[in-house]
Amino acid sequence: MYCKYCGSKLKDDADVCLKCGKFIKEEINPVSKKVKIPGKGLSIAGMILGIFAILLMMGEFDSISDFEAELPFVYTNTQFALFIFNYLFMDFLFICTGLALSIVGFTKNKNGFNISGMILNGISLFLLFVLFLLLAGTY
Repeated sequence: MYCKYCGSKLKDDADVCLKCGKFIKEEINPVSKKVKIPGKGLSIAGMILGIFAILLMMGEFDSISDFEAELPFVYTNTQFALFIFNYLFMDFLFICTGLALSIVGFTKNKNGFNISGMILNGISLFLLFVLFLLLAGTY
């Protein structure tokens, strides 16, 4: 058998040409096949939702201080309750979705995206609890 790249003589069971270093059989070439990592998309989505939930939470802490300054003059009890419900419920949905995606991705493949997604969503859940306690003490 001869190498199809450089023409040197090869053993019949050779996988690699010793002269040019090319792979003789295509199925052995590690670059020719892409390896699909199971759960990677779920991991990245969970991590992005965790980041988004933390950013949303940081914006809420800022807007709540503005809201509290105007509270006695502008907003009624119903408007305040709707404000709390909208922010907290939306955050809770983002956090639960991100946490679920990270956990499902973690069961398929244990990588850094899954772990960071779970940590970010855990931090978001803690901040949501703190925000809820701050708002519950406000009114």
